[in-house]
Amino acid sequence: MQTLSLQIPEGGPDKVAVGLLVPIPPDTAHQRRTNVTQPTVASLRRVKALNAEQEAFFLPGLDGAGARFAFGLENGSGASPAAHWQPLHSRYSTPSAELRDHIVAMVKDAPNRQAAVDTLVDFTASLFDYDHPKARFCDGKDEVPLLLTLTKGSCTDINTFLLSSLYAAAIPATYYAGYFFENGKPRQTSGFHCWISTLAEERHLDWDIAHHIKNGSREVKPGLNPVPGERVALSYARGLRFEVDGTEVEFTHFAYPYWVFADGSYQPAAAIAMLA
Repeated sequence: MQTLSLQIPEGGPDKVAVGLLVPIPPDTAHQRRTNVTQPTVASLRRVKALNAEQEAFFLPGLDGAGARFAFGLENGSGASPAAHWQPLHSRYSTPSAELRDHIVAMVKDAPNRQAAVDTLVDFTASLFDYDHPKARFCDGKDEVPLLLTLTKGSCTDINTFLLSSLYAAAIPATYYAGYFFENGKPRQTSGFHCWISTLAEERHLDWDIAHHIKNGSREVKPGLNPVPGERVALSYARGLRFEVDGTEVEFTHFAYPYWVFADGSYQPAAAIAMLA
């Protein structure tokens, strides 16, 4: 068994916050939560997303500053919950009509769903160079647009395109976001990573196009760790919505703890994640 610890820095954000939302790691094909250690704060409560089964802890105001959470984890059953495969449509996952038409035409002759998945993974890998651009290809859009030329993008951008393409082809898929701990490096991080899982012919496969491209390959093979290491999913799906103390917030990815503000905006809490 392993333990993922999250340490929230003291002090809080630089403006008045509604509170702190901390994702509770879901059970997936690869992980099962066995226990939770949480702060002994009277105001702490457990909340569920408005549009999914994802859960989180909420601490109002600055009650979450300096808080520590720990989640015991063991190997999963090999199957993700059925809810993870239900499409969750948001501006981060809904394909535009142009993208949908292009994808449907691309996979119409595929002999089965897995062949269609392989086609879409290869297509997505051909479209991106790994980078963290200031302007993302889908910024300011209500739907995910079609891409046909090489585009700079991070794991978020790459998986935005792949997930919406899989939705367009009506293939069960989900987006996981959380922490990646690379082998040979300290098992501590404040950054996040994300990946896609698919279900085709009753077979669960995981895809990390970003790690392949980042390491010089566009020949993407299924599997969690093209870069050796361990990962923990903190959430599933794109566009998760929560309502806390009268404020509704929609996350592009709920990858780590966030401070939430009254206008619906949010910022990372700069939590330190440790895996032991």
